[in-house]
Amino acid sequence: MKYLAVCGLVLAMAVPAMAVPTVQISLGVRETGQTGNIGDFMPNAGGQIEWFDYDVQTLVLDGTWQQFTFDISNTGITTSPLFTGDGSISQDRGTLEHIRIKSTGYRTPTLWVDEIRNIYDPAGPPPVVDQLISTFADDVTNPGNPYPDGTEVMFQEPGFSGSTNANYDLSGPNKSGIDNTVGYDDSHSVKIEFWFIDNDPSRWIRLTPYLAGGNPEANPLLAEAGGPTAAYASSMVTFWMMGIPEPATLALLALGGLAVLRRR
Repeated sequence: MKYLAVCGLVLAMAVPAMAVPTVQISLGVRETGQTGNIGDFMPNAGGQIEWFDYDVQTLVLDGTWQQFTFDISNTGITTSPLFTGDGSISQDRGTLEHIRIKSTGYRTPTLWVDEIRNIYDPAGPPPVVDQLISTFADDVTNPGNPYPDGTEVMFQEPGFSGSTNANYDLSGPNKSGIDNTVGYDDSHSVKIEFWFIDNDPSRWIRLTPYLAGGNPEANPLLAEAGGPTAAYASSMVTFWMMGIPEPATLALLALGGLAVLRRR
């Protein structure tokens, strides 16, 4: 964790010498209408997938934790372009179907995801509910114990989704698993490693939960605001992400930062 904090400081100082790479982050929600408690981990189920904040939010790969917030309502939904949905909320509940990670011309990020929440307002009482979905610390199948390093939790490996495999470099890493050395709120998170196939900024991968593959904590149930029964007045999904470039770019950025320090 100290290494990443130092990297973040050095990368921030390196910006004038060399631009820090970025990726864009969007959220896909599958409108399943399943029953259960918000935050429950659900089996994979059919239903259309809506995009929220399509390519609007940016993760800077500077080694710092950055929060992403998505409005799960007709206001936050993306109508152009569509994924498989119709551009409107059609259910009162859905599941976290994927995080869309889009290139901006940089090929080889390493990413972490932590502290996923659904903050929602049921119609009428009670007040707003802040539902923690996961901090990836405690093994839900073995309470009181952390998941072992490398365990796939919630998110499958980046190459799992066939719909985005053409954007993924099969010769590179293909990893999604628990990292018990780095976290936003503690020392636990999910670490993701992959390479885009080239520097085309239209490339993207779909980081997909899938319970049927054996992953714990997959497909968490989410509230959707504006559904057919108006069960929820509002709903926000939040999570934290951090990213760094691969070692060669990281070294160049660090050298740039040191050069800036020498010039001052």
